[in-house]
Amino acid sequence: MLVEQYPGFIPCHIRYAEVLKKYKREQEALLILERAATAYAQQPELVQARVQALAEAKKWMEASIAARQFAILSPNQTQTKTFKQLADTHLKRYKSHVRAEVRGNALAIITGAVGNAVTGSLLGPFSALDSTLLLLRGEKSLGKSVAKQAKKQLDIVEDAIINAYVTEIEHKLAKAAGKDEFKYQFSVIADENINAFALPGGKIFINVGAIAKTNSEAELAGLIGD
Repeated sequence: MLVEQYPGFIPCHIRYAEVLKKYKREQEALLILERAATAYAQQPELVQARVQALAEAKKWMEASIAARQFAILSPNQTQTKTFKQLADTHLKRYKSHVRAEVRGNALAIITGAVGNAVTGSLLGPFSALDSTLLLLRGEKSLGKSVAKQAKKQLDIVEDAIINAYVTEIEHKLAKAAGKDEFKYQFSVIADENINAFALPGGKIFINVGAIAKTNSEAELAGLIGD
């Protein structure tokens, strides 16, 4: 009733959200705080309540953005420094969460690779370069560790001519990608299926079938790049 009849009374929005959360209605609480914070963007107590609610819902990126927005739009507020700190804290939590998800996905990939003998159905449309550059960037140590385990369990081809051929393509693709955060390393698996997959840190595995069933270096490079 207070929220509807006296929207300018800021504590009523905060209290309403608190009660909603108490009754496990977190999404409604977030909606109340979002509407109020949009209407009264200069009220630090309201914005802080919204940031806290977002963080409690594990929406750390949204919490960081909300806090950063207040700090930018209200540079003269006494709480500006506090909101900057909140923004940094929640951004770190978000990055930590993403890293944990990436590690879990990488382990799931290698577990699936072993369990399914790296079949063509394992990774679907994910490409080696895209998954490495966009999802797994910065996880060098993880990639090195998982790739080491992969080589122990997968049938890796040890042929000087084949490895030299793949290494040449590796250098060209790495140069074309324009990324030098990590060193790319290609390994060839003795599997007839046409497939390639990536692990963190630029560790890329190619099935020998992908080499045998392509007609040129350009075709193989296109398969990996796609």
